[in-house]
Amino acid sequence: MATGDHVIHNGSVYVSQIDDPSGDFANSDHWLRQYSPLLQGVSRDDWLPLYSNHLSIALDNPQHYLKLRVFDLDAQMLLEETYDGDGEQNEIAVDLAGLKSGRYRLQLFGADGLLLADSERFFYLDNDLAGSRLFGLIELEATADDYRLLDGDGVLQSPEYLINFINRATYWRYQFPQPLSDDLIATPGDGLTVEAGTTPSRLITSNAQPLTRGFIPLLRNDTSQYLPNPTDTHSIHPEDGRVFSDIFLTS
Repeated sequence: MATGDHVIHNGSVYVSQIDDPSGDFANSDHWLRQYSPLLQGVSRDDWLPLYSNHLSIALDNPQHYLKLRVFDLDAQMLLEETYDGDGEQNEIAVDLAGLKSGRYRLQLFGADGLLLADSERFFYLDNDLAGSRLFGLIELEATADDYRLLDGDGVLQSPEYLINFINRATYWRYQFPQPLSDDLIATPGDGLTVEAGTTPSRLITSNAQPLTRGFIPLLRNDTSQYLPNPTDTHSIHPEDGRVFSDIFLTS
């Protein structure tokens, strides 16, 4: 492991301060605790569709009458359209050309005036960027705190920002060539569980781990011997609702 490598340990991300650090994450000379991925990080919850000025919305249930409303982040309604067709409508065309680029909330209402189930959506509107191979957008929003985004010349005071992405993770499963010894079954390393079976020969991490980084001790409270990290991403596969990385040990 090299200086600057990141490791997840007990729900927190640590950055190695030296080459080949120890497994003692309380040692500040070896590790810097950066953040808790349980509290920070870009995830699926941050995903927003990117729309152009004109889009079509398919309806799960055909409707004779629909009312569409679009709101900004301050809950101010900026657009309201009524769709009243002769027959049931399976799809509606939406014109957003009158709105500027930004983040919005869209809702659909039925003839009874009630919000249609699962119709509310948040989206980002930008006609120029829609359809491009865009990785992501960063939106800066001022809060009530006494802080100025721009300096006196109108330039961003902090043009560089750090965004943390929660790493893909798998359950690490160690497969031993022989049944596990009694002491290993009784006191497996912290964060390890014994896979059930008549002759147990597998240890599995209790939580999903980063794909190739981590410190997993063989025995509980014993930092003298660590199990290897997975090195072959081809060993990753789904099983019973979880994703595993299988590590085969020869001794």
